[in-house]
Amino acid sequence: MKLNFISNLLLVFIIFLNSFTSFTFGQICPTGYTWNPGSNNCHSGSTLVSSSYCQTSTGLNNVYLGYTAAPNCPSGATLKAWNYHNILNNKVDSVECQMARVITDMSVFRSVGGSCGDGAKVSPYLNQNDTLDNTKRYLVSYKCDNPIYPSTFFEVNSSPGISQAGKTTCESMNAGSKVGLVSVWDYGQSVCQNGYTNFPLCSTDVNECTTGAHKCVSPATCANTQGSYNCNCPAGYTKSTDGLSCVDINECSTSNGGCAQICTNTIGSFTCSCNTGYTLNSDKKGCTDVNECTTGTHKCVSPATCANNQGGYICNCPAGYTKSTDGLSCIDINECATSNGGCAQICTNTIGSFTCSCNTGYTLNSDKKGCTDVNECTTGTHKCVSPATCANNQGGYICNCPAGYTKSTDGLSCIDINECTTGAHKCVTPATCANNQGGYDCNCPAGYTKSTDGLSCIDINECSTSNGGCAQICTNTIGSSTCSCNTGYTLNSDKKGCTDVNECTTGAHKCISPATCANNQGGYDCNCPAGYTKSTDGLSCIDINECSTSNGGCAQICTNTIGSSTCSCSPGYTLNSDKKGCTDVNECTTGVHKCISPATCANNQGGYDCNCPAGYTKSTDGLSCIDTNECLVNNGGCSQICTNNPGGFECSCQSGYSMNQGSCLDIDECSLNTHKCNSSSLAVCDNSIGGYNCKCPSGFINPPQDKFSCQDQNECLDGTNKCNSPSICVNSIGSYSCNCPTGFIKSSKDDFSCDDVNECLHGKNGGCQHNCTNTIGSFNCSCMPGYNLNGLSCDDINECQDGNNGGCEQNCKNSIGGFDCSCDAGFISNGFSCDDINECETGDNKCVGEFTSCQNTNGSYLCGCPSNNGFSNNGTYCQDIDECLDGNNGGCQQNCTNSIGSFECSCDPGYNLNGFSCDDINECETGDNKCVGEFTSCQNTVGSYLCACPSNGFSNNGTYCQDIDECLDGNNGGCQQNCRNSIGSFECSCDPGYNLNGFSCDDINECETQDNKCFGEFTSCKNTVGSYLCVCPSIEGFLNNGTYCEDIDECSSKELNECGLNTVCENRNGSYVCQCTPTDYSHSSQFTCEPKPIITKFYQKPSRSNVFIVEGINFVEFATTITIGEEKMACEYLNGNDTYAECLTREGKEIIGKILVEANNILSEPFNFSGAPFVIEYLNNPSTIGGLITVKGRNFPTLGSVQLIINSVDCPISKPLSINEIICTIGEGSGSFNYIRLLNESVTNTDSMYITYANPIISSTSKVYASGGILTVFGSNFGIASKSIATVNIGNKHCGNVEIKSHSELTCELESTSKIHSNLMDLVVDGLPVANDYYFTYSTLESGCPGDCNSNSGNGICTSFGCQCVDGFTGISCNETSGEIIPKFPPTNPETPSIDVDNNGNDNSGFGYKITIVRIEELDFNNEVIEETSFPLSTAKWNGSSNAPNQWTFNITLENKSFLEATFEYFEKSRNITFASNSFSIPAESLKLSFKTIQWPFRSKLSSLRVVVQTDTIAKNDDVEKCSISNSITTTYNQHVWSTTENSESGMVARFVSLAELDSTFSITANIEDLSDGSNKKTSIIGISVPYFSKQSIIDPDFGMLLNVENKKTGDCESDDKVNWKLATGLSIGAGAAVCIAGLASLLYRKKRKEKKFMDSLNKR
Repeated sequence: MKLNFISNLLLVFIIFLNSFTSFTFGQICPTGYTWNPGSNNCHSGSTLVSSSYCQTSTGLNNVYLGYTAAPNCPSGATLKAWNYHNILNNKVDSVECQMARVITDMSVFRSVGGSCGDGAKVSPYLNQNDTLDNTKRYLVSYKCDNPIYPSTFFEVNSSPGISQAGKTTCESMNAGSKVGLVSVWDYGQSVCQNGYTNFPLCSTDVNECTTGAHKCVSPATCANTQGSYNCNCPAGYTKSTDGLSCVDINECSTSNGGCAQICTNTIGSFTCSCNTGYTLNSDKKGCTDVNECTTGTHKCVSPATCANNQGGYICNCPAGYTKSTDGLSCIDINECATSNGGCAQICTNTIGSFTCSCNTGYTLNSDKKGCTDVNECTTGTHKCVSPATCANNQGGYICNCPAGYTKSTDGLSCIDINECTTGAHKCVTPATCANNQGGYDCNCPAGYTKSTDGLSCIDINECSTSNGGCAQICTNTIGSSTCSCNTGYTLNSDKKGCTDVNECTTGAHKCISPATCANNQGGYDCNCPAGYTKSTDGLSCIDINECSTSNGGCAQICTNTIGSSTCSCSPGYTLNSDKKGCTDVNECTTGVHKCISPATCANNQGGYDCNCPAGYTKSTDGLSCIDTNECLVNNGGCSQICTNNPGGFECSCQSGYSMNQGSCLDIDECSLNTHKCNSSSLAVCDNSIGGYNCKCPSGFINPPQDKFSCQDQNECLDGTNKCNSPSICVNSIGSYSCNCPTGFIKSSKDDFSCDDVNECLHGKNGGCQHNCTNTIGSFNCSCMPGYNLNGLSCDDINECQDGNNGGCEQNCKNSIGGFDCSCDAGFISNGFSCDDINECETGDNKCVGEFTSCQNTNGSYLCGCPSNNGFSNNGTYCQDIDECLDGNNGGCQQNCTNSIGSFECSCDPGYNLNGFSCDDINECETGDNKCVGEFTSCQNTVGSYLCACPSNGFSNNGTYCQDIDECLDGNNGGCQQNCRNSIGSFECSCDPGYNLNGFSCDDINECETQDNKCFGEFTSCKNTVGSYLCVCPSIEGFLNNGTYCEDIDECSSKELNECGLNTVCENRNGSYVCQCTPTDYSHSSQFTCEPKPIITKFYQKPSRSNVFIVEGINFVEFATTITIGEEKMACEYLNGNDTYAECLTREGKEIIGKILVEANNILSEPFNFSGAPFVIEYLNNPSTIGGLITVKGRNFPTLGSVQLIINSVDCPISKPLSINEIICTIGEGSGSFNYIRLLNESVTNTDSMYITYANPIISSTSKVYASGGILTVFGSNFGIASKSIATVNIGNKHCGNVEIKSHSELTCELESTSKIHSNLMDLVVDGLPVANDYYFTYSTLESGCPGDCNSNSGNGICTSFGCQCVDGFTGISCNETSGEIIPKFPPTNPETPSIDVDNNGNDNSGFGYKITIVRIEELDFNNEVIEETSFPLSTAKWNGSSNAPNQWTFNITLENKSFLEATFEYFEKSRNITFASNSFSIPAESLKLSFKTIQWPFRSKLSSLRVVVQTDTIAKNDDVEKCSISNSITTTYNQHVWSTTENSESGMVARFVSLAELDSTFSITANIEDLSDGSNKKTSIIGISVPYFSKQSIIDPDFGMLLNVENKKTGDCESDDKVNWKLATGLSIGAGAAVCIAGLASLLYRKKRKEKKFMDSLNKR
């Protein structure tokens, strides 16, 4: 029976293996076989290794998978199969048995439908709707059929009490998965009694202490026993009645704890202390007296000295002092308080003594008490200045002045009285005062004579003698005279003589041109030239009008001119050579008409008409034609689209239709395979009328930006998932799953909900020291009364730190379970309060002196002085203040006199006292001044006065004001021309022809004021300084008679003109022109004429894109120039004659617009050319498989045999032609240089337009492992197989032998790599780079954990991101206990991106750590640093700020305009996070660093960007420095996911997870490098590199600190017990391409991981 059972198992196992035909468990092949990654199999020639599990004779287990199921083991191996499943702690264990025997010491299971053995119970067949018994243990196996990947997934799970067991896991794959096969094995009751395990034997004791199942409450510790455990208490505690917790022992209750004085109980112990004045002995129990005098703890105040006694001390005072009432300080004796200390004048108390001094003006006697007056006059100490004399008085002296002097303000010197400056003199202006000793003189200036009184001056009249020397008019002035002239004369430069004015030469006459001026004495006449007659005013001349007689002889229009006339013609006529007759102009042949093509010109007499061809109607302007829109009537007869053309129309079809015999029929894009549905993304074409849709299978949708492809529907984002809060939706290809966050487990009711985990029931009381209370998703710890919660622990409450000082008014001292209140000195205790002691009432104060009073204060007292401010207070004594010596003169403005407790202010003579100030006496109001004279006024000043004058026109001698003659100051009073004096002022005037402007004379512009005599049509006025000129337009063409310009007729004489061949001279005003004759000739030069070239035709040379032909007349062979368009582009002359020219245009230029021909320097009239064909653009780059393409431009041909050729290949035209658009079907192609040629029999496009096919796009790739191999790339626009050339590079890895399979697939041979990280794929097809960013990552099957992760009694669980530890454990293999770290927030330097971490508080033991971002740098193709793009970050100035508690953010903008942001965040508890499409756990006590880079200006897309992070180990004491620290070692586990670097001596371990996110879209794998050079053994430097990105990258490193490593030797120290080593680790989420490129790869990865884990467990057995 058991053998049959094993055979059945073998069959099941083979079926199980067949379900994995597309997967590989390993790459180890038997001898003679080699591994082929393309087939995922072992080959020997064409022979494949069959599928089986085999054991070799040496016992080594290897797994081989192929495509056949028949067992075929290598020589020496025996067939093995699964034959036993056992449930242990809800986990499936597997053991293997040889076929030769059966293991009988275990229960045997059966498959559904078979018979049972060993007492196993038969169970009916279960489907997905059955419910399993919660009391049983089941093994449930089921197979899921996936609609996308059929028969590719097999699961083995076991769970107690699960309903719908099979349905749940299938739905976690893809929507629509079905349960194919369900098998159930029933074990019956499989639970051991408490304390034992290893069912069914139950022979293994459960160690509740290591599993956390015990209920011991800290500080009790767990001790395992057989089948149970004990809770033991440490010293100082006794076990409580429940046997689980400990109760503190109060040692002070017995013999006072052995303490000599004070015993204080503590939790788990007690302490002894001593009374005040004693100190605790080294035995921690006895007490010894403290000598406060030697220890310096006494409170004696100097000069008091300390004397020790038992338990205290006393303070003694020296001689000259008395002890104060507090007994601590000494009070000085004030000798001045008794009889003024014996001093005659001033007594000054000092500490311990006093001194006598005298007032100013006295000297101290030899007895040091009496005072004697000082005679400053005899001792020579006075300061009187001669001629002042000294006179002594008691305590001072005065200085006296002799007659004729006045005392100076300092009272020490004498000043002479200056009558001239004081105003005491009586001189009358213009007489001036001259001071002398004791008097003054009055002196007169030039032009004056002194009066008889000797005080005033009399003016001298210069005009009374010889008319003052003036030729005509003399005018007397005060002190001088001036000369002037009669009208018509001007003053000479000698300012005396006069000269006649010539109005004709100065321009002062009023003759109007052409009248001329003739001067005479005192006037002038105006004379007219021949041909004019004088007007009645006598100033101007009147012209004769020749046109008034016989129309001047003109045939049509006669125009009179000044002195002559000219003939001209009406529009449409030209003047004959006789300058009188008129001839009609043919506008049609001369090209001067304005008809707009297609209108044609028809000449008529004096004008022309514009006629329109058939199909057009004339516009309202009569010059252009309007096309008839045939589409406006019955849509032109078209079934869908009617397009009007100039002179016609065309029919076409809408997109999705084709023209068939004039009708539009639907195009079935699906059957014709012209659709764009991306079948590789599972999109299926579904035709519709006029178009098609790309439909997606269930679980997939069209992305919004691409209606032709399908992508997975993310139910987690679009809200279609059924996950109930707090479950977290995790998307998968075609489906999703509901995962539970920390604190929850999957609900037993359904797969969409989560049930709360009761952390308080897990045996560790949730980690709480006292009480644990479960909450939804978490739990809370609480403490017993008298404690505060601190994390999980309970701390004693310090009532003195409750914010209210424990209720104590002053001092609070905490004790275990209580506290004491005390008071400061100066207070007495009253319960919680402190009452003040009134020292003034008790007499315990130091206030002394007659004027001193005691004032009580809260806790002390003050010695106060009387209310006024006349006393100083030294704290105990009040002394009079001499306010006059306070540096501010007592506040007095002038004089200060001191008195007891006060002082008095006084003023100098001339001031009145006003409080502290002295007010000036106004001498002008009191009349006590010496100001005299009519124009003199008195102005008061501070302490004096001034005699002031009305203005600057007077001189001031101090008391009297006299007029100043400004015109005699040597500067003519500042006047530019004439100056005239007046009393107190003066006046300026100007000569004729000027206007006065202040002191200056401005020229009068007679041309603007019209005050000139210039006249005539061609005469203009030109101003000059003081006059004006009448000027002509040119010198040669006009005759100027002074006021009038007359035209010179150059045609009247051959000598005056240069007209030559085929010309006739025609006079013009001021010049002449040489008119061509006959009139159809044109100027070849200014003076000669030749026949004008005429264009009759312009067209393109057939089959030549840039050769054109112009036809006409009057061309010159090899001397004809042709220009085209508004830009007048030159058309290079090739050949021709007088009627024909052929020219070459520039390549690629549009030929359109006006055509001009120049011959004999004569330019033809423009010829309008409608334009050659010109391509402007094409719409969208075509796919390399070809398709419809729209070409747009101007002047496309619509007649004849029209062809569109691209790269010499015809592009069939699929739409009726129009002049500006053509649609054709382009064939397959690639690259950029695909030349367009549009032509018929007569025209060709002139542009140089090239069509560029669409750039290649990468959508996915196959897997390639680190050893290298064939890489298949899928996408679109990969060019033409066997024709196109492609190159593929991934970073600096070359993919050679590129072979293009199709437009959507290519292969290449990718070289091997030693590192697994993402790189940007560089694909170039026919010179076109790939259009999208696609990141490739080598595949790997490495294990994600160190080998000992799962061997630590359940401390850790192996995940793809390493060994994930349970609470309380940490380390790479979860074999360390965790502890607290202390990151320093805010950072030490908030301008540097660095964080210090202390691993053990502030006890200065072990190591600390410092994490710093040191630099960022761009790496080139060869991973070399581009120096100019490397930026140091640790020395740069960042902006630091705190965004939240335990979080600090730095940011900086670099010189290259990129923006960097680094955020450090500390997590006290572990946290599950999702980043870069991956979920993993951050351990407790972690420091998380997020680093974002925005807008980095990459030099090349082949570059990468590296962020360098440095971790420094900091020794915290000298003992640590004695340890030898070796270099760090980098160990790689699953290097495409994470790696570690470890320094075991310093206890530093850093783990770096290689994930990052680029441009908020791409999840890639970074390159993690150890950059440490070994020079500093305490420093680890890691570089995290990400490939090129366009906008931003985010790396998210996390540094988790692993602490309390007691069992790990960390360095060669002198004594291991001196250093409590700690271990730091870092979790760094590095850079980011997705681990799985497509959905299938994701499933394969997960499946392989489970298979490998299962096989590893078999191998261990």
